[in-house]
Amino acid sequence: MKPLSLLSATAALALSAIHPLQAETFSAEKTGSIYQAYGSVSQNPLYVANAAPSPNHTHQWEAYVAFDLSSFVTGTTITSATLELRTSSVAAGFLIGFGGYTYASLSGQSFSFSVAAADSDYNTLTWAGRPTSSGPVSQGIFTYTPDGNDDYVSYWLSVDVTSIVQNWIDNPEDNFGFHLYVGSPTFTGVAFEGGNGAFGPKLTVVPEPSTWAFIAFGVGGLVLYSRRAGRRSAAAA
Repeated sequence: MKPLSLLSATAALALSAIHPLQAETFSAEKTGSIYQAYGSVSQNPLYVANAAPSPNHTHQWEAYVAFDLSSFVTGTTITSATLELRTSSVAAGFLIGFGGYTYASLSGQSFSFSVAAADSDYNTLTWAGRPTSSGPVSQGIFTYTPDGNDDYVSYWLSVDVTSIVQNWIDNPEDNFGFHLYVGSPTFTGVAFEGGNGAFGPKLTVVPEPSTWAFIAFGVGGLVLYSRRAGRRSAAAA
């Protein structure tokens, strides 16, 4: 049992050096969105929208958000991963301008968008060459709430992306970031704060509980082994 305790403790210390000991919240490494009509790129805000064709062009925006997850060792199991996005009231402007809404008609309206893993990097964005999606798709829903001043309340919106992030931890080479888009042909749109500041996208990842149990067991074993070793040394003296 004594060698086992030492082995467990050593393994736990090694694990704690490469695995987060608590939930980690990451700020975005890079963000961007692209507008179909002109191929223009916005870093902040991030637009995610789809509009019916106008006389000149179709209004579509897609966004990309990437996080550095290299602090997780390959194969680590997680309990959950949550993408947090801060809505921007600028979204109301293009919903009114392109979608035919009014501030009054937007009150209480809910819209949905899709979040998936981008299938390639997006250092240089053009609409034709933009990354698309692969793997599982999560759904985000946001609701416009008026603030009483012909504007809309900005708030944090959460999307469960556990399966996407678990795949990235298992296969780090697949982590090109999230692809945010509107799958429905019906007009919908939202804008999120971009960048890596206080209101930029966040990703919170929670390790599997068994990891905590293993670490606790290992540390306990190390303490027990140290005490027994100390007693043996005292007795020998």
